[in-house]
Amino acid sequence: MKSSGLDIEREIIERFIKGDEKAFEQIRKQIRKESSKLKFRRTFTVLSRAAAVLFIPLLVVALYFYRNQNDPAELLTLSTQKGEQTSVILPDGSKVWLNVDTRLSYPVTYGVRSRKVQLEGEAYFEVMKNRELPFEVSSDGITTKALGTSFVVSSYPESSDIRSSLIEGSVEVNYRNGSEVLKPGQQLVFKKDKPGIAIRSFNERTPDKE
Repeated sequence: MKSSGLDIEREIIERFIKGDEKAFEQIRKQIRKESSKLKFRRTFTVLSRAAAVLFIPLLVVALYFYRNQNDPAELLTLSTQKGEQTSVILPDGSKVWLNVDTRLSYPVTYGVRSRKVQLEGEAYFEVMKNRELPFEVSSDGITTKALGTSFVVSSYPESSDIRSSLIEGSVEVNYRNGSEVLKPGQQLVFKKDKPGIAIRSFNERTPDKE
């Protein structure tokens, strides 16, 4: 049975009166030992409470950095120089052939909640079907939207117009003042410096496929 503080004090007084210095020293060591244990318990309790208080904020911070390690606004960019062409397969399986001097950008989260790409130059697209996530190509003043189809978008900075040409399937082209649905073999021409658009038949060679 452990001695209480009162019992220890009484024993110290009695032995001190009797002049039992050796016994007194042993008891004093016991007091130090009991005091050290008590101090350790108090320190452990304080640290445990502090850890419990800090755990939730640290957990929140960790979850924040985990969920935001891939910034949705971060873009991946593929580009070609003058005289070269290339192709890429997007995460959803859609294929894109880039013509010369072309830049294609899309977010790192492409295919999760949307399938949106940005184009500067000219590219041929073969889009995987996904009715829940329409495929959208933004190029300067127009957006070409498709569910699953093949088409060409031409939007060079130095050109006075933007062209969206449908090979097969169906696309919706949204421009400044409205939108048009194209049929295979049709091309929408959007003038950058003039209002309105023109729709015409085309006979355009698509970029070479590698």
